[in-house]
Amino acid sequence: MDRRAGKGRERRAPGGRDGSVLLFVLWVLIFISFVAAHYGVWSRQEGSTAHDALLELQREAALRSALRLMGSPSFATVRARDASSALGWVRFDVQGLTCWVRWDQERTRVPINDALEFAVRAQLEKMFPQDPERARSVADAILDWRDPDSLVRLNGAERDSYAAEGKPGPADGPYKALTELLLVRGVTPDIFWGDPEAQIQWIEDLRSGHLPTPLPEEATMPSSLLDAFALDRSAKERFTLFLQDSRSGWTQKAVAVVKREGARRVPEVLYRSWPLSVIRDP
Repeated sequence: MDRRAGKGRERRAPGGRDGSVLLFVLWVLIFISFVAAHYGVWSRQEGSTAHDALLELQREAALRSALRLMGSPSFATVRARDASSALGWVRFDVQGLTCWVRWDQERTRVPINDALEFAVRAQLEKMFPQDPERARSVADAILDWRDPDSLVRLNGAERDSYAAEGKPGPADGPYKALTELLLVRGVTPDIFWGDPEAQIQWIEDLRSGHLPTPLPEEATMPSSLLDAFALDRSAKERFTLFLQDSRSGWTQKAVAVVKREGARRVPEVLYRSWPLSVIRDP
């Protein structure tokens, strides 16, 4: 009996070693599956990042191409031929994107650093004809930002108001860029840039004759602070661009203040809504 029991124990011992090996193999397989799953997530994230970066490069190239085209001497001929029916707007396609552009003068806008108070208020009243309270509030805050004193207008804001909200400001001096308005109390990206999709639809309706003739007064009013104001009094020109990717619904608004270099016009300052930036010619 003892010998048979001993022999039985000797036969079971190899089975125990096989079980340990199997358990080890299972743990290795689990570990490999875990690493593979994490690698799959990482690779998808990297692929998405690379795709977004490629799209951004394409859009940047399209914007630069549009600016070069608009700055060329030949563009003046295109503008004169196509723009009369749409208040200066011209449409063309560039690198797979639809581009709406307009070329006009900075002096047609109110210079935000030099304008008298009533002129600033008048522009805000044009922007908000149905909301006079908001027009007064934004105008007061814009004026308080640039004036050198610490007196608060009725609906304005000075240093204590910004500090209570944990925000910098005001500058107590001239605006250095129009995008500085985005720091002003009550100014939102929507009222600074306007709604690009709504503005593009308005332009398309205008060109297709869907808007009444003559145009209602509100159709020619500034649709955003960027459209309403210039930085200062100058004889410079402005290019306004809307870029649209119909496949993804992506839109971007860009405004270039341009200077002349011979027969060409080149951007001196470029404001763009995405990514938000101000680019100055050195």
